[in-house]
Amino acid sequence: MTSIGRYKSGLSRALAFCAALMLAACVRQGDLGRDSPDTGWAKLANLAAGSGEQALVQTPAEQDLRAVATAISAAPSATEPDFLTRVSRSFEKDGSVAPSLVYYTKLRAAHPTSLVSLVNTIGDDVQIDTVRLAQFSNICDEVNSTDAVRAESLIGAPSAKTTIASEDPVAFRGVRMRLIENGQVMDNTFAMMEARLVSYRTALAHARLDSDGTVDMDVVAAAITRLDDELTRLDHAARRHQAIQLSLISGTES
Repeated sequence: MTSIGRYKSGLSRALAFCAALMLAACVRQGDLGRDSPDTGWAKLANLAAGSGEQALVQTPAEQDLRAVATAISAAPSATEPDFLTRVSRSFEKDGSVAPSLVYYTKLRAAHPTSLVSLVNTIGDDVQIDTVRLAQFSNICDEVNSTDAVRAESLIGAPSAKTTIASEDPVAFRGVRMRLIENGQVMDNTFAMMEARLVSYRTALAHARLDSDGTVDMDVVAAAITRLDDELTRLDHAARRHQAIQLSLISGTES
């Protein structure tokens, strides 16, 4: 019995020693009153607390915003020609074509004998872009609402005038970076569609010049006007988002 008691006592001391070593390994060592960095445990703590340097999880609307923007960025129907055409053109001299004429130049190459087919292609491309742009603007409105709530929650916090300015918390940085990203998606899409709208108008104008008056182009002209209206709507959404971003500027000033 005595030997068993000594064995249990020794085992208890060994377990206690191992536990002390594990606790010591977990404690961050101080250095002149400052904690030394311990990234492994800090990451675990951040994960447990739901914070840290991880980027904000994208909302479904933010995911849709990027997906639709990618779809809009796809070139219209008059895009890359077939392989043989690309090879033959590679030996041709590079002529200077104005950016607004690139679309019409490709259309003429794709429809060299039929102006009706060319005009119909313009109309189809404009309608596709109008539908996508309307969808994109709807998503922008939803993203704006979400970002406005995010910004308001930070600005309305009691510590907004001191904590954000002096410490620049992770939460503030994360929201601000996400707002910047969302704004860039909106601005880039607007700039791209603005240039494309000019190309559509230029193409229609040149089609009128090439026409003998027998091809009806009023339907395409009306479609371009609707696209212009959607672009104006996107402009308003992008300006609203810029105002939301500007509301956070005071929080970054020290």
